[in-house]
Amino acid sequence: MIDMIEKEDPVISEEEAAQYDRQIRLWGLDAQKRLRGSRVLLAGVGGLGAEVAKNLILAGVKGLTLLDHEQVSEDSCRAQFLVPVTAQGQNRAQASLERAQNLNPMVEVHADPGRIEDKPDDFFLQFDAVCLTGCSRDLMVRVDQLCSKHNIKVFCGDVHGYYGYMFCNLGPEHNYVEEKPKVVKPPADSNDGPEAKKAKIDPNETTMVKKTTSFCTLKEALEVDWTSEKAKAGLKRTPVDYFLLHVLLKFHTDKGRDPDPKSFPEDSQLLRQIRDDVLEALALSADLLNDDFISYCFSEMSPVCAVVGGVLGQEVVKVKNQSSGLPIPSLTALRRTVALNSSPITLSWLATLRSSSSCTASPLGARCCGEAQDGCSFWGSRSGGGPCRLEACKCSSLSESGPEKEEINSENRTN
Repeated sequence: MIDMIEKEDPVISEEEAAQYDRQIRLWGLDAQKRLRGSRVLLAGVGGLGAEVAKNLILAGVKGLTLLDHEQVSEDSCRAQFLVPVTAQGQNRAQASLERAQNLNPMVEVHADPGRIEDKPDDFFLQFDAVCLTGCSRDLMVRVDQLCSKHNIKVFCGDVHGYYGYMFCNLGPEHNYVEEKPKVVKPPADSNDGPEAKKAKIDPNETTMVKKTTSFCTLKEALEVDWTSEKAKAGLKRTPVDYFLLHVLLKFHTDKGRDPDPKSFPEDSQLLRQIRDDVLEALALSADLLNDDFISYCFSEMSPVCAVVGGVLGQEVVKVKNQSSGLPIPSLTALRRTVALNSSPITLSWLATLRSSSSCTASPLGARCCGEAQDGCSFWGSRSGGGPCRLEACKCSSLSESGPEKEEINSENRTN
């Protein structure tokens, strides 16, 4: 176990000031100092974990601990870039250490090959933020509840094929500042007409407004009573991806792993059964989640990891340096509100990244497959799922109106 480290006032050296010059110009010296004093635990160094690690190391946190007991596999080499292809069979955290450290020698990067399930509560208390990727539901709930009691920020996330999600718990009272355009009021003694006396917004000047928001725990977010009237009223506004997350977490709990392309037939059948069981337990119809979801939730796809990891890493940085900006739940496109008990509560979700018929990851506004220059061969090599089967896909490897595309579309419709 890493020794407990006392908090100290971070100091930016001249060398660090030169290294982080662009960031200091962006959010200020004080914000960079706060980030420079942060120690983060990252559990799970898969495809998503590698992206988060890269973003945190380049941003300039004080220290980052990579915690992972898994061994490097062929899938690991495809999904993430920190492990060399020659490291298969080695511990994933230790194999990622050298390349991670080379990203920024000023950051203290440590590798811990232990199991997170075996870590005592005191282990987590030495960090300012804990980021969990690829973990089971029970483990995430346990760590989230522990960190909430000690005001430690918690971030969870995972990627399943074209799907990805992020959850963050910043505590019951999270303070932040929001940049607003300055309102210019006309002089009281102005003799101009009524229009001139109206307050005007000056887009060239801004003012910082302090705000407070609250976050629920992961347990509260997942244990919504869908039989209540308020929950039923909000069901239509709840994305089906929320229920897909329940299915994938239950699969991980039952099998101790995520769906694997190598056992696609067996895992597909199990996913359907879990879908039926989960929705029945939630008192919801199985029709809420169509069978189509099975085709898009296998394997960690590196481009999806890059998108989700970019947003997750950005949120950790934004929270730790306390720079201006709304937390994720306050963004309209990414916000989901459901009823919990007798009052509505805001889920601190990053709305799940999902492939639509136009290959658009709409919650993040990011074009994934449709804009990939490498085309379907790129996605096929990383997902193990072969060519893209989306009718509106514009992948360069298949023409939109060509016979190969029509054949795939026809097969997709019949299936």
